[in-house]
Amino acid sequence: MLNKVGGLTINARNYPLPTRPVVVACLDGLDPTYLDAASRLGSTPFLDELRAICGDLRAQSAIPSFTNPNNMSIITGEPPRTHGICGNYFYDPAQDVEVMLNDPSYLRCETILAVAAAAGLSVGAVTAKAKLARLLASGLPDPDAVIALETLTLPEAKNLNLNELPQIYSSDISVAVLRVGLTLLNTTRPDLLYLSTTDYVQHLYAPGDAEAIAQVEAFDRVLSKIHDQDVTLIVTADHGMNGKTRQDGTPDAVYLTSEIEAAFPDASVRVILPITDPYVAHHGAFGSFATIYADNKSTGGIVEFLQSLPQVEEALTGDLAAAKFDLPRDRIGDICVVATPSGVFGKTLEDHDLSALHRPLRSHGGLHEQTVPFLVNCPVTAGRLPNSLRNFDAFWVAMNAAVEN
Repeated sequence: MLNKVGGLTINARNYPLPTRPVVVACLDGLDPTYLDAASRLGSTPFLDELRAICGDLRAQSAIPSFTNPNNMSIITGEPPRTHGICGNYFYDPAQDVEVMLNDPSYLRCETILAVAAAAGLSVGAVTAKAKLARLLASGLPDPDAVIALETLTLPEAKNLNLNELPQIYSSDISVAVLRVGLTLLNTTRPDLLYLSTTDYVQHLYAPGDAEAIAQVEAFDRVLSKIHDQDVTLIVTADHGMNGKTRQDGTPDAVYLTSEIEAAFPDASVRVILPITDPYVAHHGAFGSFATIYADNKSTGGIVEFLQSLPQVEEALTGDLAAAKFDLPRDRIGDICVVATPSGVFGKTLEDHDLSALHRPLRSHGGLHEQTVPFLVNCPVTAGRLPNSLRNFDAFWVAMNAAVEN
């Protein structure tokens, strides 16, 4: 809503009305090492320029470092404790079902786009993934303001200056998100525009691989054109990415259900892997954060047992995890587990299919995928950046701290 000084108050944070379009680009899975590798080859002249403007800023993502929690943090300006989206997937005890966290009914606060639209600003969002579209459209008077490339028809794509339909399992779809954003700036020119890509390439290719370099180079070209539209541009990511394999190339995975049931045969446990989403072909539902539901008498012993496993960096009770990671207590179970840099969590061997993965496993979700780029296309007022910069400060920084050229 409009506040006393003519700006917007959204989830208790103040956002002055923008005097030119604000564009936030969330480049899914773009660990800073991808920028470093491309920069060393001279492939990113524009992004190098951004890195020089305000310093090579880094931000911390929300934990778990998965797609849905972080996109919703960026679009609300708040951690998961406030907006309620604590994974891509969770267990709903009230309904006794495991479901995707992609329905707006699970969202517990307003989005920046919805409040801005209600105040009369024009807004838009482009996402590669259909799973995000409904969440991003929450509260918008016109849900069509959110474009999901995964569900476009060919005529719709051509109207957005795309010659063909990009496939979700491709490098093309992420670049297409930025290209559609550029088209919108040249046509409807929204006051606020959010762009969210997919991490298909980052799951498959390490930073120095030719395919990864090519994608970052393509990002650089389109982002430079977006910058030329006289906008305030923030480039960040929802999470980083790490290799998750042993020396022999097999996944460095621990199967939590199997391990716990073997150690505690009388315990009743349910393991939830919040990375789970409709796009598991490139990660097999292996991620570096898991939640566990257990009976009260077993919880303490299970936490101590989990801390002894080599892939586990931290095992915390639900109360401690909610406080430490700003998570909604009622949606994370009794235990939260965070992996080491190379570790990932599964349920049982039979629950995971890696037949479609023909490269060493790369994934995310833990503390070691929390550091992400935070680039601004104009100077930032001295002293205005938050002391602990988060990726979900993006819209706040663009509307409060960025100084227009």
